[in-house]
Amino acid sequence: MPPRRSTEDVLAELSRLEATGLDDELLAPLKSASAGANNIVIAKVARIAERRNLIDLSEPLIAAFARLMRDPAKKDKGCRALTDIARALDALGSRDSAVFLQGIAHVQMEPVYGGRVDTAAMLRATCALGLARLYHPDAALHLTHLLVDPEPQPRGAAARGLGYLGGEQAELLLRLKVLNGDEDNEVLGECFSSLLAVSPERSVPFVTGYLAAEKTDVAESAALALGECGRDDAYRALMAHWDSTIKATERARLALPIALTKRPEARDFLLDVVRESSALLAKAAIDALRIFRWDAPFVDQLHRVVELRNSRELAHALSSWAEE
Repeated sequence: MPPRRSTEDVLAELSRLEATGLDDELLAPLKSASAGANNIVIAKVARIAERRNLIDLSEPLIAAFARLMRDPAKKDKGCRALTDIARALDALGSRDSAVFLQGIAHVQMEPVYGGRVDTAAMLRATCALGLARLYHPDAALHLTHLLVDPEPQPRGAAARGLGYLGGEQAELLLRLKVLNGDEDNEVLGECFSSLLAVSPERSVPFVTGYLAAEKTDVAESAALALGECGRDDAYRALMAHWDSTIKATERARLALPIALTKRPEARDFLLDVVRESSALLAKAAIDALRIFRWDAPFVDQLHRVVELRNSRELAHALSSWAEE
């Protein structure tokens, strides 16, 4: 009997195969590896399947998920393989909702120093997006439960999933979540973005109302969502808030959202900020304009403006782009 290979050797062999093999050459060894009991190896197979878009591995991964779920705390400590399988199946466009339905309800408490932690939070989040992608008839029901999940990742995924589903039901749930608040700012950010996707005309005024929120993080999330949505009324709302506030720090936080609208007039406005405003605002504008760093003529123009300011601080802010 040949000696049993170590996990490290198996992982190294799979990495070698991924780097050198064609898709057809990968399938047989990956299917064989997915049929084993090693959760770390199975997780590696799932990641390769996702990266290489190996749709033929969907069924073996579904089978591996079912095996691991028979005793997940023992067979998949840390919930690594289960989460990677769900993520791969979603990326591969799997229509098998059973995995997502099982995963979205899974809680896996494991001991850590000083207590216990739920290692299945990312699994629930991943499965939430999988159900939303499938427009599963019970997706909204499951996502509603996840909006009050103890962990932030599932709550944020639920908000994003409701954005995928769309409709008035999703809009109302998202508004209710925002009105009730969340201790995690990223969750509210997902809610704002989804609202602007689901019902933009009604949601721009609603999200704009949070630009003046007492909590700075909430205000920043609202501004970023408005900037990223790309609507005329959202851009006007950001500019109106810039004009209405006299606080330089608050204006500085608006620079990136304004840049994210990617409008020529927004870029020109921020260039004027660099040219004429205080060092604080000018630096914020330079940092925000970084998203246009691939536009060589504009970058040259910005360099000329900064040179005229004769400011070491602003010159350093612009030179930092070269480090990326």
